[in-house]
Amino acid sequence: MELTSFLDNLKVIDPDINYWFVRTDSGYHFETFYNNGFIGIGWNFIYHEDLIFLSPSEVQQKIALEKKYDLTKSRGKSKATRDYNKLMRFHNLNKGDVVIIPSHSSSRLAFGIVADDSIYTVLDPNDDCEYLKRRKIDWVIVKPMSELESKFYEIKISQHSISQITKYANYIDRVMSSFYFKNNTGNFVLHVNQEGNINLNDLLELMQQNNSLLQTINDFFELGENIDESSIKVNLQSKGTITFNVPGGISLATLCLIITLCSCGRADDTHHEVNGKPVSKFVEINKALLDSTVHSYKKNEVILDNIENDKFK
Repeated sequence: MELTSFLDNLKVIDPDINYWFVRTDSGYHFETFYNNGFIGIGWNFIYHEDLIFLSPSEVQQKIALEKKYDLTKSRGKSKATRDYNKLMRFHNLNKGDVVIIPSHSSSRLAFGIVADDSIYTVLDPNDDCEYLKRRKIDWVIVKPMSELESKFYEIKISQHSISQITKYANYIDRVMSSFYFKNNTGNFVLHVNQEGNINLNDLLELMQQNNSLLQTINDFFELGENIDESSIKVNLQSKGTITFNVPGGISLATLCLIITLCSCGRADDTHHEVNGKPVSKFVEINKALLDSTVHSYKKNEVILDNIENDKFK
């Protein structure tokens, strides 16, 4: 298998997508949303067509009439505007945007991707959700809040029905994929599952071994990337993550491929090539360095939990 085939299976994140936090009525709709692949929003008396064909003031007047907001007073006008803005955020979700929803007490968060181009309407729901206006979501993963970085506690504070959280994109990306390309950079996320104190020497060894292997890969396969421009993000609170960022990212993708092949006992597979050179030959020549790196991974209890072996068949 050529590297291009491998790369086709890796995630490329559009830097222009937006990220959203959508409430679930204190978790009441969490399971329904997740199990049925959608999110919904209230204000059933406002139709999807209203958001398309009516002016903002006409929609706000309709909201005020139903909710008994007094538009002659600033408080009433503010409430109608607030409700309208929430509906328009839902309406303006783009296919490919990322959505997070919280369970009861926000003990778990579900991460998904908007899968449709516009709102669809369910006139006679046969599930536990009374919301008629919905968006299709491809759910990717559910994570306990206890396993997420502390920034997610800031995210869950929002009490709005739907709020934009794009400023947290980097934290969210690391949850949803262990390897991805974004802004012409490869990102490799190592999930460290070790609990308790982390030995500093073990951690430094892990990072040094990874960097040595990256440089060796870059040289052996003649990829021409500047590994010296690589960066690393460490967020370790026992458990935590280490993220390697390499401009271009082909050497990093190759590292991901080789480490995963070694971990699943397929390092001698002759079907894998990078830049016309067999991966098995690289493994043979650099066995000592690879063994040392894999040992360092195990010592730090690093898990590559989002890179499925079937991508290398």
